[in-house]
Amino acid sequence: MPAVLKNAIDWLSRPYGAGAISGMPVVVIGTAFGQYGGVWAHDDARKSVGIAGGKVIEDIKLAIPGSVTRFAETHPADDGEVVEQLTEVISRLHGVAGEQAA
Repeated sequence: MPAVLKNAIDWLSRPYGAGAISGMPVVVIGTAFGQYGGVWAHDDARKSVGIAGGKVIEDIKLAIPGSVTRFAETHPADDGEVVEQLTEVISRLHGVAGEQAA
């Protein structure tokens, strides 16, 4: 996981117990060059967000492999498969957030 992301999570967790992500539903989305789309980094991000107080939704995930070649000539917004997957993730997160708010 990039250090800048870990630092952002740390800042969002302050003050401890009342930070910006405290109790908020969180999912991890990302892409990486390798064939697994950075899933190990995603695991670290989920762990950090959970420790910081976020409510990690473990069953909603999106890892897009091969980003360097996949997006070399196509913007992610123009990749129909990515748009569909991202739309599904956001829709599911919205549903969880709505349930939590009710």
